[in-house]
Amino acid sequence: MSFHLLKLSRDFNKIFETKAFYDVIIRVGLKGSNDAKEFQAHSLILRARVPYFHQYLQSDQAKQEYDKIVITDHNISPAIFEIILKYIYTGKLEFMNCDGRQAFDLLFAADNLGLEEALAQIQDYLINQQRVWMDKNFYSLHRLIYSRKSLNIIQNHYTTRIASNPSSVFEVPDSFNSLILSSLDELGCLKLNETIWGFIVNWAKLQNPGLTNHVTNWRKVDWEEFKESLIPCIPWKSIMNLNWDEFHDLLIPCEPFLPAEKFNTLQKTVVVFKMMEAVYGGYNPLDWKFDHSTSDSFIFNFDHDQVDLKRLNRFAIHKKSGYGPCFGTEDLLAFPHGKRSILWMSKDISKSLPIIDYEVYQILEKPKRANLAASTASSLNYNGYTHKKR
Repeated sequence: MSFHLLKLSRDFNKIFETKAFYDVIIRVGLKGSNDAKEFQAHSLILRARVPYFHQYLQSDQAKQEYDKIVITDHNISPAIFEIILKYIYTGKLEFMNCDGRQAFDLLFAADNLGLEEALAQIQDYLINQQRVWMDKNFYSLHRLIYSRKSLNIIQNHYTTRIASNPSSVFEVPDSFNSLILSSLDELGCLKLNETIWGFIVNWAKLQNPGLTNHVTNWRKVDWEEFKESLIPCIPWKSIMNLNWDEFHDLLIPCEPFLPAEKFNTLQKTVVVFKMMEAVYGGYNPLDWKFDHSTSDSFIFNFDHDQVDLKRLNRFAIHKKSGYGPCFGTEDLLAFPHGKRSILWMSKDISKSLPIIDYEVYQILEKPKRANLAASTASSLNYNGYTHKKR
């Protein structure tokens, strides 16, 4: 801070301490507590420095007692507000003696008042100086943290740590339970990867001390106990964003103890391959784990103005070593031997076609509606599928 700014800060601090010519009384104290306290302030400074007070003081909410404006706030403690009020006057945040709880309350109070410049300092303090407290209380705090876009520093900190080393966040006792990851997943701040999935599986196993490390020796009852521990913390929303390889590497081996109704709906897919002037693809209503016979699958080709749509009846879906998705005997084979192309059977001749791009779409059933009017209205905003570009 330059000399002139430092002197300005000191001068305003004198105004803060003397309360000379104040015209605002601010009464704070949490509901149900006995620590209510009054603070004196100056409306001109509050308007200039605090967005919340600027709006409040020019609204009809502002009340007057004699010649003073009175503001009452039951959502903040006197100790926290005193730190904030001094910051409003001097530009200095004096919170280094705050414990984790106080600093967290200070963060939300500053956010509620619109003090954007203060948020970065407080978030850095919580991350670097109160990390143990934050980790220990992460489960009870995470919804508050991720509910506000303004707290992006803490959000990015935890999202990155959970993705790379979840045990570093959940190593503190009581910081993890079966609902935490699914809750983070619901908030849209979790990206499932091998590290997180391994942590989930290991955690579920540790909830059953009687299970041995050799899964080949597990009995049916062991698998049921493991499944019961695993299911509540599966991040289904994040699973929807897995690419082809991730889905097979992470989920397919775990199919026996995943809920069948959810697992099956994840695997109804349309694969679309884009060429220079054409589109090829196929629909698979089943999973890709084994070879399947079904009359509900088909492949298609849109080439210029011509359309080739044909239904396959037997062994339409199958796996082939060194290939991607395969339809029919050799009707459509993707990524032969790892090449970025497809083999397309046309008039008994197999053509190799280079791929520019490809996408995988997940097919979702349209929700049933109680009445036609609701169905018609909702259909205007409904997409029958979701997709993830690969």
